[in-house]
Amino acid sequence: MDQEPDPIKPEMTAAKTTKMPDAKVTPVSALSTEDDAVKNPRGKTGLFGPRRNRVAENTEIAPDAALPFGEIGRACGVKGKALGKEIDRFPKKGKGYRLYDSNPSITEPRTFYLTGLKGGCAVQFTAAMAMLDTPVLHEHMRYDKSNKDYALNATDAAYEQIKSRLCKSENGKPCPEKRVSKLEKTTAYVTAYPRFATNAKWFDILIHKGKITSSSTRSR
Repeated sequence: MDQEPDPIKPEMTAAKTTKMPDAKVTPVSALSTEDDAVKNPRGKTGLFGPRRNRVAENTEIAPDAALPFGEIGRACGVKGKALGKEIDRFPKKGKGYRLYDSNPSITEPRTFYLTGLKGGCAVQFTAAMAMLDTPVLHEHMRYDKSNKDYALNATDAAYEQIKSRLCKSENGKPCPEKRVSKLEKTTAYVTAYPRFATNAKWFDILIHKGKITSSSTRSR
């Protein structure tokens, strides 16, 4: 299964070799593979069994705590240089969401932080690689014909509701180009991976109006 291309990001870039002395490093000894499965809105598990995160975004975690893959929590005491290096932001200009890597010099699972949410606290999660997506990029991946067998999970359903309201488009159909700017003013995705290689598992976080609306871990 490891020989199959990554369904979300088929091409990887090499890890950076320069260590950041100011970055906050949270060691992770193991990744959780025992997330509780939940039924998707259609009552099916499909090829990709939907999973749910076990730590809510409104749960504050202790400083330097390491979370298993697929769990998220608030890290209100982590700010400034302690967040690590900013690796992505959306939108690219002005205020918005920012994604930080606590130690970009390694490829092992480590802590990432997401800022720009209401309340001012960073959100923490564990991954070997993560990226901040535009909703349009997510649509290209989700609605591609090669992904038609992916089961609809709670995060997909939440996005469809947002898209229907802002874009006036049907389920499974992309947001019309003339309404994309309205969608991108409020909505973004974070996609995280447990390994810096091909992955049969990944974790999506849906952000809308400064809040985490839904998150799900998927496995092939």
